Amino acid sequence: MKIFVRILLIVCTGLLTIQLQANSKYSTEKEPISFTPKANTQTGFVPNNGQLTNHKGEAVPDVYFAFSTHDLNMWICKTGLVCQVKKYTEEPKNDTKTGENTEDNISVTWERFDIDLLNANIKKENIITENPNDVEFNYYYAHCPNGILNVKSYRKITISDVYPGIDWVIYFDEGSNLKYDFIVHPGADYKDIQLLYKTKNPVNIDNGQLVIHTDIFDVHDNEPVSFLQSDTIDTKYTIHQQSEANIYGESGYETIVGFQCDIEDVNINDDLIIDPALYWCTAYGGGSWDYAFGVCTDASNNIYVVGLTYSDPFPLQALGGAFNQAAYGGVKDGLIQKYSSTGMLLWCTYYGGTGGEKFYRVKCDASDNIYIVGETTASDFPVWDDGTAYHQAALSGGDEGVILKFDNTGARVFATYFGGDNSDVISGLVLDNNNHFYIVGESNSSAAFPVFNRAGAYNDVNAAVTDPFLAMFNLDGTQVWATYLGGDFNDRAYAVAVDAADNVFVAGYIDVNNTNFPFVDNGTYYVTTMSSTIDAFIMKFNSAGAMVWSTLFGGTSHEYGYQLEVNPLTQDVYMYGLTYSTDLPVTNSGGFYDPTYVNNTGPGDGYIARFSNDGALQWCTYLGGDDNEYFPGLNSTWQQTAVDACGNFYCALSTYSTDIPTMNSCDNATGGYDDNSINGAEDQYFAVFDQTDNMVWGTYFGGDGVDPKGAVCIDSEGNLILAGMFTMTTPATYPLTDPGGGAYFDNTANGSYDLSIAKFTAASCLCQILPVEMVSFTAYPQTDYNLVRWVTASETNSDYFILERSIITENGTTDWETVQIINGAGNSNETNTYTFKDYNVNDFAKGYYRLKQIDYDGKYAYYGPVSIDRSNTDNEIEVNIYPNPASNNVNIEFLNPSEDPNNIFIYNVAGQMVYEKQVINSESVINETINTENWERGCYYIMIRNSTNLLETKKLILQ
Repeated sequence: MKIFVRILLIVCTGLLTIQLQANSKYSTEKEPISFTPKANTQTGFVPNNGQLTNHKGEAVPDVYFAFSTHDLNMWICKTGLVCQVKKYTEEPKNDTKTGENTEDNISVTWERFDIDLLNANIKKENIITENPNDVEFNYYYAHCPNGILNVKSYRKITISDVYPGIDWVIYFDEGSNLKYDFIVHPGADYKDIQLLYKTKNPVNIDNGQLVIHTDIFDVHDNEPVSFLQSDTIDTKYTIHQQSEANIYGESGYETIVGFQCDIEDVNINDDLIIDPALYWCTAYGGGSWDYAFGVCTDASNNIYVVGLTYSDPFPLQALGGAFNQAAYGGVKDGLIQKYSSTGMLLWCTYYGGTGGEKFYRVKCDASDNIYIVGETTASDFPVWDDGTAYHQAALSGGDEGVILKFDNTGARVFATYFGGDNSDVISGLVLDNNNHFYIVGESNSSAAFPVFNRAGAYNDVNAAVTDPFLAMFNLDGTQVWATYLGGDFNDRAYAVAVDAADNVFVAGYIDVNNTNFPFVDNGTYYVTTMSSTIDAFIMKFNSAGAMVWSTLFGGTSHEYGYQLEVNPLTQDVYMYGLTYSTDLPVTNSGGFYDPTYVNNTGPGDGYIARFSNDGALQWCTYLGGDDNEYFPGLNSTWQQTAVDACGNFYCALSTYSTDIPTMNSCDNATGGYDDNSINGAEDQYFAVFDQTDNMVWGTYFGGDGVDPKGAVCIDSEGNLILAGMFTMTTPATYPLTDPGGGAYFDNTANGSYDLSIAKFTAASCLCQILPVEMVSFTAYPQTDYNLVRWVTASETNSDYFILERSIITENGTTDWETVQIINGAGNSNETNTYTFKDYNVNDFAKGYYRLKQIDYDGKYAYYGPVSIDRSNTDNEIEVNIYPNPASNNVNIEFLNPSEDPNNIFIYNVAGQMVYEKQVINSESVINETINTENWERGCYYIMIRNSTNLLETKKLILQ
């Protein structure tokens, strides 16, 4: 076995915390650098654009940035940091005649200390600013009478190459705590980092913390920590030298401090990995039921949550200039909340009339305007006509869709009903890249529904009791298009998404009695015959509104298409939903793959289906366990999916199952949130899949009560926001986390269901390039062993694979254990097939296998996991086709279930047989490579038969 210890980026991190202490002595006055940004209400570093001077009014070009709070001034300079701690004392000033107090005299006592980087090279041109705040400053001083205007502040500064190969990062974390990191790149030596403290009093180390003693209060630099790819390295401060010195004309101390990291004799050749940790989690609610259905973030990573509440009273929060409804309207009210990126509650309001409201989705545009959709039964819903947007003033059906827009201050721009003479619901919302937003939902209206003609619009007549609809608006609310989408029986649309070219995708489900649903064949995946009474559908429109392709999706029982996402890198489309079928068209892409419907106690497993942009099915897998998985129903819908900028797909559900596959991100690295066991009767659950379909994170989330739902979104920094519901039976069992810094935090149970909000910090491991192109990864149960097989199309720098497994027990899944180490192919563009037989199966009933691929330089990536069930070793046939779509060659792989010879037949769409071959059982897995270079491009059907039965049918696309 090879063991690698890898370090490329070592982060020595200090968290600067200010601890106020009572002192009887204060420092003598010293001359500070002038800095008075009293308008600075946001934490941030303000660049010196010429507004800063010394006490003589002279420019200070060697001061690069300034930061100020009530207790601390700090300047980032050419030599390091200049810090100034402050204390304010109020003394009453009395009238000399009457003796009465007329005003308070406020005096300021302060003390300076410096932190220089010895022998460092801090250049202004090497500074990178990130995360700007909204506030801009204007400075008018004697030396700049025309003003220095529009100066932004920033929450993060990176100064590259302060030492050779070492960067210095100074920033505010999510709790607005001041932190700094040193990032050590390959070939650099962390021991070059030496900090020279110039202080009035001696600096010392106390319980791992570096303590700067001032006469105002003590400043604590927390114990440092260094991160590797999957480990935390022990790190500590060391005082190299301390001596008395003349500091600012007075006696003081100079102290040289360095770091000691436990990495002796280790090559520095690996990347920094920071794991996704649970940063913030709180309950929020009144005395009844409170739901979160939708969540999004704006450009500043403020968090918006929408849903509904039955609670009166409810903890509201007024925001100046924003819409605020303080009175509970009716049976249930819509709910709107806004939090800062650090979790501070900024705004919370009811929104509704005397009926009932549900808000399902919320989105933000580039200007941080907020768009909300949902439904209401209230005839007095608070509409608002701005004179430009589409406006429907009155309720005309039993339920009516609603559309609302607020600006970035929370001020209402417009609010309108949207519907016809019967019940209508808006369940989906998306913004495109060309200043439009789209909504989808279901309509029961046969008259007065606001259809709106557009070239390419599909249908202006409701041909059924319930029809799906799609509508398009400009961002100012003017209507561009509205059309029905369904056939002559009940259909519903739940989800809408757009790609980079502003093509529009819609998903939902249709009823079996439909005879004229609009199908369009694009020569890819195309099914028009229902396999059950309810099937999912997915369709694509181009940016002009013309339908490009549409198809059914499902097995012999019910399927629902609830969510859609578009991968920003590949433009592939994910459909996520609920299935009751044991025979979905599962497709193995070489990533996570569970081909088996495993619900043993009742209906309901999740599924993920990934289509190419032109409609070819690329990947399909079940996602579930031995009990029920719950998804949106007819009466509610919540936002279960998201994608990030690196093409990772996030999905959430609520589950009663004890054996859903779990995986901690970045190989169980320190700090990552990981819960591989269900906590109560029902838990929230979420998983992340990379762009090659491998599961890179999967965890339960909840406490000992019933915790349904889970709405997800990703902010611009890759942080995951999860909003849901907690019952809070025993609050101590819940992962409630208070980050401080003013974040809203409630760890008590308020009502039957409390709304929950959680934030997980981003993981850099979720944005990595995988070194192996995996085309198939499967596991087959045999009588005496499990057969694990994988096929690679190419490998780059591939040293070896570690095959790992996790067994499902009554207490959940076990930790991953190593089964075997198998050499890789190095650098190869050829197809390579790997097979391993795991005979250690005496205690193995059900479980998972995954691959850990190791590069020559020690980096690694995961593939899978794939599920396996040994309850039936008399295998039904399982066929894998790769690649699919194919071009010149296609591989057909299947487990031979018996000694009976099998036959492969391939037919074109005209029913003509184009290929036939009999395969004799020589080993348990059959693999046939077929040259298709001269075949016509299009759709083919592959059938596997034995002497008596048709065993399996698969679709093949040649392109």
